[in-house]
Formats: sequence, structure tokens, C-alpha cells
Amino acid sequence: MDYRINWDGCDGVFAVPDSVSDGALKLAKGNSIKVLLYLLKYKDIPSDPAKIGVSEDDIEDALFYWEKMGVICKCGNKTAPAPTVTQADVEKVQPKSAETEKYSADRESVFGESSESDVKVLRRQQKAVLPDEIAKRLQSSDDVALIFKCAEEAFSRSLNFEEQRTLLWINDYLGLSPHVVVMLVGYCTGIGKYSMSYIERVAIDWDSRSINTPELAEKELVRLQKCSTLEGKVVSSLELHRKLTSKETEFISHWADMGISIDLIMYAYDLSIPNTGKLSFSYMNKILTKWHENSVKSVSDAKALNERTRPQKKANYTPKSAAPQIHLPSDIPSSPSYDLQLIFEHARNTVPQVSTVDKR
Repeated sequence: MDYRINWDGCDGVFAVPDSVSDGALKLAKGNSIKVLLYLLKYKDIPSDPAKIGVSEDDIEDALFYWEKMGVICKCGNKTAPAPTVTQADVEKVQPKSAETEKYSADRESVFGESSESDVKVLRRQQKAVLPDEIAKRLQSSDDVALIFKCAEEAFSRSLNFEEQRTLLWINDYLGLSPHVVVMLVGYCTGIGKYSMSYIERVAIDWDSRSINTPELAEKELVRLQKCSTLEGKVVSSLELHRKLTSKETEFISHWADMGISIDLIMYAYDLSIPNTGKLSFSYMNKILTKWHENSVKSVSDAKALNERTRPQKKANYTPKSAAPQIHLPSDIPSSPSYDLQLIFEHARNTVPQVSTVDKR
């Protein structure tokens, strides 16, 4: 090997247990190693996780992993055995009926950046599984082997302990079948989302919408593909040199679900500019929703609808050919022996003859 440790400028060294490299290192992820090195040097965890580039959840995950691997233990105690999760525990953390809807609605906070202690305990209880248990499952279950094999191909690398544990949780706790898990991982990595937390959120969303069979998963992937394709066309056609907001992405997904074409979207954009003076997805959405409700499928259909619904202007003028009405004085008999109307018409249309008078 052409490399060696550079001891110049080092103030000292600290010991690393053999158990770290004898098996635990293979499944450990980078943030777990950061936490362990800090713990070995300073005999404590960092008060500010950002100091070593990790989060509070990363520290918790690291401590859980190294404790279960026997590398660390709580002060005054030997390495604690893995907690046993019973069916009663599962029912407690996943309520049914009306409470299930609340669980689905709060899934973003449960698996997001929430710092509440009860949320962290809930998450840990759901995923309490040891590395040796994962190894046994991998050897005894063809389904687990399929999930891990396909996931490693999607990631183009070996899975670490946290990734393995999350995939097992998706299969066991959410109940998504192995083929659905494989399809889900393939979709996420296909759009460049390699974060296991993102994969986890998508899995929870699928579970909340009962997408739990390969047929339903395939239908959902087709829908997502349509949304992604339309999103790319909108960004390109509108020449947007920025990332779409979540609300804008939601609008485009809604348009894709309605079967709106990019031509109709651009026509709606052209109609919205004179009224808004700028790009407004919400205004365009009102136009497109109205068209969809009226079965508009093309730009020509939209123009025809606009023409039919355009308010008609009332004619408010007097034709030039219409003769003015002449009101006769009240003292003139109602039925004279002569036609006064004809006299006025004759006077109006007759050019008087002016003769030249000789003043001499």
C-alpha cells in the first residue's frame, strides 16, 4: 500500500475496539462512523450535532447500531438484549379505523424532522431489529433476499444496516409485498432519489392509498411517469430556469391526472398573462379546470367554448337611414286636410333656387 498515517501535527491518538472492524464496520453508514469516532475521542456525544455534520436522528441511529453490535454499552450496564416487539406493540403504534387516518396525515411529521421524544421512540420501536436477525432473515427468506438483491442493484452498492432495516420495516410493518417494494425502490432511484428517508415516505404514502399489489403499483408508476413527463414539458415550454415549488408540482400532477395536454396548458398561460401580468399557476389552474369540466380536449375546443360563453354586446345606436320623428304642435288638428309630414319632407329635400337680383 502506498499510503500511511500522517502523524505530523497530531496531538495524540485514541483506541478503536477490534469489534468495530471485525464485522460492525461493514454495515455501518458514514454518519454512524462519525459519531463513533467523536465518542471514542471525547467520551461523549457532541452537544451540537452539526459540529460533525450529522443530525440528532443520526446520533440516535448510531448509538442504537453500535450498542446492538456490542461496541458500546450504557454506563454501568452490559450490552442490553434487543427489545422484543409483540403483536400488541404493533397494534399500539399503528391504530386502526379513524386513528389510522390521523396516522397517515401525520406521516410527514413522524418520519420528517420532528424532534418530539415520543415520535423518536415510536420510530425506534418499529425498526428494532438486530444485524444478526437481518442475516438470519436473509438466509431463510427468499423474499428478503429478493428485496436486498434488487435494492443493491438499484443503488449499485451494498446496503448498510439502516437501509436493510428500513426495507425490512417497509415489508414487515407496512405490509408491502416484496415485488411492490422492489418496484418502489426502482422508481425512487430511477428519478435520482437514493435517500432511504425519501423511499420510506413514498412507501408510507403508497400504504395509505392501499397501493399494495404489483398491479396497483404498476398503475401508480404509469401515473407518476405521466406527471413527470408533463412536468418536464411545462418547465421547458415556460422556460423556467428554477426548481418548481411543491404547490406548482401539485398543480401539474393535477393536470396530468385530468389528461390536460401541454398545448392546452400553454394556451391557458397565454390567456392568463393579460389578466395577471405574470406566470400564475393558480390562475391557469382555474382556466384548465373549467375546460376539463366542459370536456375540452384541444385548443380548438377551448376557443369554441370561449366564443360560446363570451358575453354579447347590446346594440345601442340609431341607424342613419331612420328618419327623425317630428312632433306636431298640440294646437294643430289631429286630422288636417293636408299631409304636413309630406310638406316637411319636401322642404327638407328641396334645394331652394336663388336668383340673382340686379340692384342697379
